[in-house]
Order: sequence, then structure tokens, then C-alpha cells
Amino acid sequence: PLSLKFLFQLGFAGVSLAIAWGGFAERAKLSVYFLFGTIFMIAIYPVIGHWVWGGGWLGEIGMQDFAGSTVVHLQGAIAALIATMLLGPRIGKFNKDKTPNVIPGHNQVYTVIGGLILWIG
Repeated sequence: PLSLKFLFQLGFAGVSLAIAWGGFAERAKLSVYFLFGTIFMIAIYPVIGHWVWGGGWLGEIGMQDFAGSTVVHLQGAIAALIATMLLGPRIGKFNKDKTPNVIPGHNQVYTVIGGLILWIG
């Protein structure tokens, strides 16, 4: 049914958006996240998804996307790269005299646990 396909694509779109948001974390205000999320979910993800999965031009030339590797992950990474380039460095990364501040890792234990959860499942 169409509603099931919609929920399936909504889940993929949410993961792709989360990848993009993680890429430009601490670089923008909350309103920018809402604006970017709205534009991404309405105009960017559906178009790229259709190009590959919906009989669009990429699908017609033989592109295959296994488990969302391109539509979800690459699209989120490219969106994060573009947003990062537009927004600039993280808030607090540089002083007024353009000297960099060291931003240490926040919690190494949580980082390792998160990596293990991703690897093992």
C-alpha cells in the first residue's frame, strides 16, 4: 500500500537528514535546523529518491542503490558538506583575532559505546 511506502521513505529521509544535521552541528541556530529540514524533506530528498528508485533518469541508466547507500548516506553527507561550507566553522572555534580554540572531545566513553552499538547492532 502507498501509506507503507510513504512511511518507509519517511524513515530513510529522516536518517539522511540526521546525517546532514550531524555534519553541521554547533554551527547554526535552531531556526536554521528547522528551515534546512523543511527544505530537505520537501525539495531535496524526494527528488533524488525519485531519480534513483522511482523510475527517474538515474534508475533508467542502470544505477542501483543497495540499502540506501547513495540516496540516504551520500545525499546526507553532501548536504552536510554544503551546509558546513555555507555556515563556516563551529561557534567558538575561533577567537576575534582569528586564532583557533581547541575543542576537545566531550565524552570518550560514550563515543566508544556509540561506535560499538553501530558496529554490533
